[in-house]
Amino acid sequence: MTRPFLRPSRRVLRAFVRLRRATEGVAAVEFALILPLMLLLYLGSAETTQAVIAGRKAAVAARTVADLVAQTAASTSMTDAQMGSIFNGALVMMQPFPTASTTSTTPLLIDVSAVSFTQYTAAVSAALQPYVWVPTQSKLASAFTPTTTDPGYAAKVRWSVNPGTSGVSSNTSMTGVAAAATRTCGTGVNPLTPNTGAVASLDTVNLSTGLYGPTSLIIADIQYQYTPTFGATLVQIGKNASWAGSVMTTHETMYMQPRNATSVCSGSTDAYVCYTAQQTAACASY
Repeated sequence: MTRPFLRPSRRVLRAFVRLRRATEGVAAVEFALILPLMLLLYLGSAETTQAVIAGRKAAVAARTVADLVAQTAASTSMTDAQMGSIFNGALVMMQPFPTASTTSTTPLLIDVSAVSFTQYTAAVSAALQPYVWVPTQSKLASAFTPTTTDPGYAAKVRWSVNPGTSGVSSNTSMTGVAAAATRTCGTGVNPLTPNTGAVASLDTVNLSTGLYGPTSLIIADIQYQYTPTFGATLVQIGKNASWAGSVMTTHETMYMQPRNATSVCSGSTDAYVCYTAQQTAACASY
């Protein structure tokens, strides 16, 4: 009565023995186990490379925009047509990365501003503070009052434009590119607040304290949002980058001194790159 029952048990035992000794398909099993990790590493590496390239393109574009504006010839004024061409050049430099805004992302933001520095040797109204001390550039208005031996400098926005600025927009082909926030002209918000910290977004109110002095600057701000297709958690790296979900936002600010002799623009005693079409009374007079 027991023999029919024992025969299947022996067959099962022999099958287990054969399975234990079998080596066929080991490579396939091992490959199947490590395949998910290999794909994650491969796709993550590829997306990391793309994110780094996007950040570098934004940095190079910001430097190029600032450099081209800074090359404005002496005793001439920047024009809307010239600025439109410069913005178009920045768009080309960001290719092949997308730049047109969608319902979920605003990939590219660009702003260019001219900032001049006015020297003070005595206290002035609070609207023109804080100062930055020269030559050590280490004190703010709360701890310092300018004198003839220790002058103070205040940074002032003279003009600020983006691809959506009236006049400039008609000279650009940046379809779908959003208009960045510009640095604001006028008392009450000027001069730019001295700041030593880095930010990962367009910063229209701060300026590093080490930049203050007897000169003027061209400031180019570019912000770019990169959305990885794969491996977003592996791509969350990079200087000047912040993350919101799977979108990496990188911000690059480039400072350039005018390359040629700057002009004293209408309504001002300060020398900086003129842009008469975009200078308002609030920007031109302090």
